[in-house]
This record gives sequence, C-alpha cells and structure tokens, in this order.
Amino acid sequence: MSMNRRRFLTAPLIALGAGACAGFGAVVHAKAGAERPLRFALLRLEGSDGSAADAQLRGNAWEKVVDDGGLSLARITVHAFVPAVLLAPQSVLVQTVYGGAGEATATHDLYRYFAAKYIANGKAVGFDAVEDAFLGFRLSLSRAEGEAVQVGEFRMPRLRPGLYALLSDDVVLPMKYTFTGELARPLAGVFGLAPNHLAFSVAESV
Repeated sequence: MSMNRRRFLTAPLIALGAGACAGFGAVVHAKAGAERPLRFALLRLEGSDGSAADAQLRGNAWEKVVDDGGLSLARITVHAFVPAVLLAPQSVLVQTVYGGAGEATATHDLYRYFAAKYIANGKAVGFDAVEDAFLGFRLSLSRAEGEAVQVGEFRMPRLRPGLYALLSDDVVLPMKYTFTGELARPLAGVFGLAPNHLAFSVAESV
C-alpha cells in the first residue's frame, strides 16, 4: 500500500454542529438497528503528551480537537471503554477501520466491554497507526441482550500526542469536564456524570 505523507487518518470529517468540539468530531456512515446511528465528539486533555505521565495532570481541563497536522505515524493505545452512569450499554465492540485510496475498508476487532461482572472486559491495547491505512474506530453498542446493535464510525484527523476521550452521543462543551487522573476513566463531569466514551492515547511511534 503506497503511503501519502501528507495524510494520516484519511477520511473527510463531517461537522456535528453547534457545541461539538467546534463542529470537528465526525460521524461517518453507521449501521443502525432500532436506534439512530451513534454521534461522536473528540476531546484532548490539555498539556498531555500521550505518555503514562499524563496521569499526573489530574484536574486539567479538556480542549477542542484541531487538525493541526499531527503525527503521520503514531502509537495509539486504547485504555478502556467507559460506560455512562445512565443508559450504559450491555456490551461494546471497538474495531479499528483500515483502508486506502480505491480500496474497500476492513475492520479488526480491538477491544470488548461487557456490563456483566462475570465476563472479562478487554485489556489496554496498543498499535501503530500508519497514514493512508488506519482510518479510525467503529463502535458497536448493544443496550440489552438480543437488542439490535447501534453502530457508528469515527474517522479521525491527524492527531498530536496526547490523551483523548471519544464521546458517544454527547455533543459537549469541553469545559463540562476535568481529568480524573485515571487514564482508563479520564472524564470527571458535572455531578459525577459522564457519557459513554472511549479513552485512548496518541504518542510518537518508536
């Protein structure tokens, strides 16, 4: 697969509208069951660099994500899927989406979450994201056993190193949240409430 050094996470972004990280988060196509497709918004922790040292930034604010020509080759670590206090899903499948110019997209199962205590959730997992190959994440949420799955794809821009929270179905203003100090449960929200979100870090690939 040829590499275009000017592109990393390649698909065009679709604005979410007012309040959504300056309209920068993206919902692409989705396979929806009885519910509407998932919507996403992306936040970055101020001052973070994508390393374990980010845990020392407890209380820092979150900021809007801007496509500022970030890394063309990055190490991405998915820390965890964090369920909302209200309307939490029963299960979640996180997949990576791959493709290139003129090629069909393909997915790879990356992480699973289960609300049931007797089923083990996925562990933190890292991978190298190469421009013009890795496109973003696909999340599939099931609210109840046997219920139709709600799916959405998030195509990311080129990202700077840092800690990120990919929020599902919560178009937000960043000032609603601060950092808990936990990479796997990063959002501290008003009244202790936070939406469903995927916590991940971006760092330089070595």
